[in-house]
Amino acid sequence: MDAHRWIRRLSLALCVICVLAVAGTAVALRRTASDTSGASGYRVGDRIDLPAEWFAGAASTTVVFMRSDCSASQALAERLAEGRPRIASGARVLAVVPGTSTQEIDFAVEAGFDRAAVRTAEFQQMKLRVVPAVVTVDAAGTVTREALALAGADGQIAIDAFLPSS
Repeated sequence: MDAHRWIRRLSLALCVICVLAVAGTAVALRRTASDTSGASGYRVGDRIDLPAEWFAGAASTTVVFMRSDCSASQALAERLAEGRPRIASGARVLAVVPGTSTQEIDFAVEAGFDRAAVRTAEFQQMKLRVVPAVVTVDAAGTVTREALALAGADGQIAIDAFLPSS
């Protein structure tokens, strides 16, 4: 009889551990989902890890990180291409693409960025965690706004908030 009692207690203990693990996971996921600040890898108040000359001399620079082989970046590029006059309206908006590939640079140009507004960087060596992402920095390179650039209506609203109005 002691063996049966021991097995029941062990089973009960394992069930309690499983329930606690599931509850802990749910709590952790809820916290992560509600706090999207810094999801791009940059948080408001951080210093961006890009060359200072890219944003020096401008009160505000919006940086759009994108990659040609990313479906979300491709969807964003289509939306940006539709708003091409807004990108070229004189506001300081830069596209940053990975590496030095002409394919990446051409991708940003097709999205509506002037070739002079396209920069290349090694994403693996940066704080950047996900593309597409949009970050606004001040003249000192301090992040003043950040967001993920998601496809769909919600993503378009986020992008619209960063780009100059028509």
